[in-house]
Order: sequence, then C-alpha cells, then structure tokens
Amino acid sequence: MLPVAEVAAAAVAVLSPFLSAGATEGAKKLGAEAAKRLAGLYDKVKTRLTSPFGQEALAAVERAPGKADAQAALRLALETELAENPTFHAELAALVEEFSRASLGEASQTSQTTGDRNVSIQQTGTGNQAQVGSAFGKPS
Repeated sequence: MLPVAEVAAAAVAVLSPFLSAGATEGAKKLGAEAAKRLAGLYDKVKTRLTSPFGQEALAAVERAPGKADAQAALRLALETELAENPTFHAELAALVEEFSRASLGEASQTSQTTGDRNVSIQQTGTGNQAQVGSAFGKPS
C-alpha cells in the first residue's frame, strides 16, 4: 500500500483537475467510467473529512481547484485523517491506485540487451524503487 503522504498527494492531484471544470463538466470531458471513479474518490474524501479543518480545506479546493495553497491544505487534512484512520488509508489507496491504473492503461515494455554485465530496468506506476548493483558480487 502507498504511504500516507503519497495517497494524499495523489488524491489531491486527481481531484483538482476534476473539480476545476466542475464535476458535471469534468465528467463530460473524461467519459463515464473515469467520471464514476472520480466521483467515488471525491465522495469518499468528502465523507471522511469531518473535522472543521478538513471540511474547510475541501471547500477551498472546490472553490479554487487550481490554487496551490488550497491543494496543500487539503493534502495536509488528508494526511492527518489517513494517518489516524488505517481503514480510510486502505480504501483511498485502493481508489487512487485503481484510478492510476485505469488512466495509465496497459503498459508494454520491451528491452533487448546484448553483451556482458548489462542492466536494464523498466518500471511503470508510482512508488517504484530500483537498486542497481553487480550481479557478480563486485562493485559495478
């Protein structure tokens, strides 16, 4: 599961453009399936942010979705709520990852490597890490 900070940042990054055109206009541009996912993500966030700070942060993003300060406040409110509520963290992480997979589509990667001691790394998605070292136990 993605860390709290990444889930909060991803949720805000996905919701802000959706809200910038208004939910109904955004839905028309994105298509029915994407709009349904975004509406589910938005509803989950709106339902869970019950603190006064959380509600005001969400309202600020609804009023000005492109404003960096509003996005930062919502990210902070989400981080606080996600850290205190593991169930919400798991639910929102699943929604964010589902939306990410759907928006990225299928990835196809090909690598052709010839020679000795070559390294090829290909990744898709978020939160990936790679470590490159020698497969032969010697420093590369």
